[in-house]
Amino acid sequence: MLCGAKFHIGTAVKRKAPITQCLLLDIVPLFERENPLQAAVCALFLVAFYLGKSNLVVDSEVLINPKILLHSDLYFDGSFAYVTVHTSRTSQFQKRILSLPLPHVPGSLLCLMSALLNHSSINHVLSGTPLFSVWSKGHMCPVTYGHFSSFLTKVLKSVGLDSTNYLRHSLHRGSATFAFELSVLSELIKVQGN
Repeated sequence: MLCGAKFHIGTAVKRKAPITQCLLLDIVPLFERENPLQAAVCALFLVAFYLGKSNLVVDSEVLINPKILLHSDLYFDGSFAYVTVHTSRTSQFQKRILSLPLPHVPGSLLCLMSALLNHSSINHVLSGTPLFSVWSKGHMCPVTYGHFSSFLTKVLKSVGLDSTNYLRHSLHRGSATFAFELSVLSELIKVQGN
C-alpha cells in the first residue's frame, strides 16, 4: 500500500541549474588555452552551450558514434565558423543536413569561432576524426563524456558552485534560457534544442 502511495502522491522534480552566459564568462578564463586538452574542452563547452552535447563527445575512445561531428564537418570563412550536422534527435536518419553558422565575435571570451580556431591550431585534428580530439601518445584521442564531466565538475567547483546542481545538459539549458530572455520565439528555441 505504501509503495502505491508514493506513486499517486508523486515527488517533486529537482531540475539541474542552467549554465548561463554569465557563468560561462567566469568559467572560460579558467582554461589554459595553450594546453591541447583544455583548448579542446574550452571550445567544446562553448559549442555545447549552443548545440548541446549529444553530437559532440563520444562515450569511449573506441566506439565512435556516427552522429558525432568530425573535424571535416567544421569549416571557416571570414566571419563565421560553420558546422555541418548530419544527425540530430529529430532527424536521426540523416534525412536533413544542417549547416549551422557560429559567428565571430571579436574580443569576446565566448567567441565560438576564436575557440574553435584555437583548438584547431593547437590540436591539428585530422579530417576524419571527431571534432573534439587531441593528440596523445602519437595518436588522436577524442574527448569523451568522462573528460567533459570531469572538466565541468572542476570548473564549477573552481568558481564556488556545487557541481551536483549541474549536468552536461546544463550548458544547453543555459542557451535556451538565454534565448528566451532575448524574446526568441519558443518555436525557434525548440528547433535549436533538436
